[in-house]
Amino acid sequence: GYTVTVHEEFDLGHGVVVQDCKFIVTSGDDMYGYPIEGVRVIRNGKVIYKKELFSSAEYFRVEDLNGNGTLDFRYGYGAQGSGRYEFSEIIDPLYDEIYKLESESFFDMNGDGVMECYDREDSLLYTWNYGVDKLRVSVVKSWDKKYGKNQGWTLDVDACKSDPPTQEQFQKYVFDIRACIEDHFERKGGIYLGCIAPRMANLCYSGHPVLAFELLDKVWLGSAEEKLAFELEFIEELREATFVEVTARFGLFDVAGQRRCADIE
Repeated sequence: GYTVTVHEEFDLGHGVVVQDCKFIVTSGDDMYGYPIEGVRVIRNGKVIYKKELFSSAEYFRVEDLNGNGTLDFRYGYGAQGSGRYEFSEIIDPLYDEIYKLESESFFDMNGDGVMECYDREDSLLYTWNYGVDKLRVSVVKSWDKKYGKNQGWTLDVDACKSDPPTQEQFQKYVFDIRACIEDHFERKGGIYLGCIAPRMANLCYSGHPVLAFELLDKVWLGSAEEKLAFELEFIEELREATFVEVTARFGLFDVAGQRRCADIE
């Protein structure tokens, strides 16, 4: 068993209390080990959630994530601490379920008081990674609680779209990619894709596949055959990605098909 020392309590209402506490593990009459910082969530006197916080990558927050006027509990692990893998576990006092997300990034994008979640496209994380960059792409999930269904935060394709880069920003993309290639790789096709693919993928996921291919045309240093081979590989990788509906909605595959037809002609 264990004993608990409570540092602070947060009353979320509806019978739910969050305790910032310290756990001391016990065995019979003897205590062993060191006290462990942690958190508990109690609903109507019953512990429904307990987590020991072993590392600086772990933390918890109390905030209204979904804009319904009730404070929510969120346990987070990852980049906002010191870890790389990210996830969140969320308890809203109004519902019985614990929402779990592979993300810890929440922002109110449109100022309506409801937090959107930025989730990672992890299927691309190590694609074309040559020690230069990881292909980190984010999608937007919005709170969706309709007709009593346990939706939680679900993919919001329309919210994934953002304004295109300005001409100045686009030229900076070109400069940064060329600098990356010069700093890390020989100037021949195929081996410097880690410099190019991340920016292309982010343009495709934010609604601008035409600009992604325009960027490729401006920075490619290999042969036309090598560029076409990369394009085909790039398209297939995104076709197999977890959130393929995002790039499909924004026309990536249509644009890619048009390019291939133009090459054939």
